[in-house]
Amino acid sequence: MNLVAQWHPEKAPYLDGDTVRDHLQTLMKAGMGWRRIADVSKVSKSTIHGVLYGKYPGNPAHPEHRPPRRKVRRDIATKLLLVELSRANGATLDSASTRRRLRELLDLGWTHTNLAARLGMSPSNFGALLTRSRVTKATARAVQALHNQLRDTSPTQKRAQSKPAIGA
Repeated sequence: MNLVAQWHPEKAPYLDGDTVRDHLQTLMKAGMGWRRIADVSKVSKSTIHGVLYGKYPGNPAHPEHRPPRRKVRRDIATKLLLVELSRANGATLDSASTRRRLRELLDLGWTHTNLAARLGMSPSNFGALLTRSRVTKATARAVQALHNQLRDTSPTQKRAQSKPAIGA
């Protein structure tokens, strides 16, 4: 440890890699992937990967193998440590209420294709959504908002209201 870091830790050029790694792992347990962390923090994916896993983590015999970083540059560590849990829209929840809302909309006559399009997903992903035991927070919020918007109408009511009367 150099003297500046010893007497003025706030000026140390590096921070402990374990502290940064612990924070990243907390974010990941909340459902935030390391690629999303990279996007939010504006830190490169390869840097985050190096902090979390090192280089060639599954192959210690590789000539370029490196363990996870023990130290992280202060500017990078600061960017990573400023990423808050609230940004972890990928955190997963039990999907029971989400599935219930979707089934209610299907019972009203909304189709898989229509609901999938309104949620910005493919019909095949929508079908899987009906059977999953867990969903992301973001998906749960989107389904709740869609349910609130559509629960008092059926697709047939909308079509009937938009068609002009015969002979009009």
